[in-house]
Amino acid sequence: MKNFRKFISSNKQNNLRLFFQISIIALVGIVGFFLWQPSAQMQDSNNEQDIIIEKELNRTINGSFISSISADSPLITTLLSGTLTTSDPTFARPVAFNQGAPCSVSTLGTAVRYDAIPLTLSCTSNLMVSLLPTDGATVTPASADTFLALYGPGGFNPASPCANAIAANDDFDFPTTLLSKITTTTPLAAGNYTVVVTTFSNTPNPPLPYTYTAVAMDNCGVTPTPTPTPVGTPTPTPTPVGNVCTPSTTLTEGNLMPGGLASFSVASGPGTVTIDHVNTGTGTQSITLVGVPMNAIVNIPPFVPGTFNPVVVSFSVINPALPVDFTLRAASTFHALNIRVRCAETCTPSTTLSEGDLMPGGLPSFGVMSGPGTVTIDHVDAGTGTQSITVVGVPTNAIVNIPPFVPGTFNPVVVSFSVINPALPTDFTLRAASTFHSIFIRVRCAAVTPTPTPTPPIP
Repeated sequence: MKNFRKFISSNKQNNLRLFFQISIIALVGIVGFFLWQPSAQMQDSNNEQDIIIEKELNRTINGSFISSISADSPLITTLLSGTLTTSDPTFARPVAFNQGAPCSVSTLGTAVRYDAIPLTLSCTSNLMVSLLPTDGATVTPASADTFLALYGPGGFNPASPCANAIAANDDFDFPTTLLSKITTTTPLAAGNYTVVVTTFSNTPNPPLPYTYTAVAMDNCGVTPTPTPTPVGTPTPTPTPVGNVCTPSTTLTEGNLMPGGLASFSVASGPGTVTIDHVNTGTGTQSITLVGVPMNAIVNIPPFVPGTFNPVVVSFSVINPALPVDFTLRAASTFHALNIRVRCAETCTPSTTLSEGDLMPGGLPSFGVMSGPGTVTIDHVDAGTGTQSITVVGVPTNAIVNIPPFVPGTFNPVVVSFSVINPALPTDFTLRAASTFHSIFIRVRCAAVTPTPTPTPPIP
């Protein structure tokens, strides 16, 4: 019986010890859970914060990069197509950086899928690689969060993601898209390059696959038209020869990438058109004539391709009685501008004379002769001479200039005019008067059909 009681007592003690052990283990588990939960949340928060920080850094880089290349854009286009899938190899991508800046490896994109695409430059050239639809690229889905990296002739080594890296980009035009674009600002040497198409994060949202056609553009094969002058030799402002006019200019985007209007400023003077590239980008690479000038001899001076100095194009008018119309094309490496240059027609008008509103005798009192852009009025050498010359009403399609003269003059007075739009007829009336007589002189020019501006050829 004693042994039985000892057995019962021993079991109770063992059960009590087991109860306490289980309780302690449970308590440790509960405490561990609550300690782990904030840590996990903090880790998730840190990861999310890291993503935000790197995204913001990338977008800041994009902003400075956009302003630094505001005057560039391409000529030769290469399409780079492929599909990023979950079966593609992975690497730790670099953080976005501009050409010339240091490269560092991302702590977020540590195992991103990638495609490495070879690209050959046949000359020294700037290069643009883009996944943006505005540059002609396509990406499916459109909301893909891409990343681009460009590597030099030393090659791409996924185990060393910053070796030979030239530039990398994340969200080039955020918030419009999350797509990428790289544009160099220092020309690259001829050789073999590698374009790496990848994603921002290891688990991109939306998920893979991404189907893409990237656009790569360079200016290989394009030779600047002007003959270069030695560096440091100033380009003199040419002096117009012969007949000149101050032209009107009409500017339109050229046949390269958009941005020509923003890249160049244009000013006109007597017999001149001054073209000045903004002080960023690749400068003025070429200025050429498009088609055959109408009634003008055009002189494009030699200059150093890539200049940021103004280039003054001069011209002279062959026949002042005919309109002037020609088109210049100014181009940087990637942008172009068409400049249509026109001078109002100076015609030799027909004149119709009739008696004025004073005493009869106006017709025999004045002689009238017309010339290119002029009407000459000459009072006979008797009487009171020419007292006044005025324009009756509003001229149609003409700017009329009546020079000052001494009232009562017996010398010829030459009234000049210019035609505003050669495609429209010109019509105005002059009144010449002495003290007692007057005459009306109706001046007319027929419309001239302008020669259409040729379409610039695409290089």
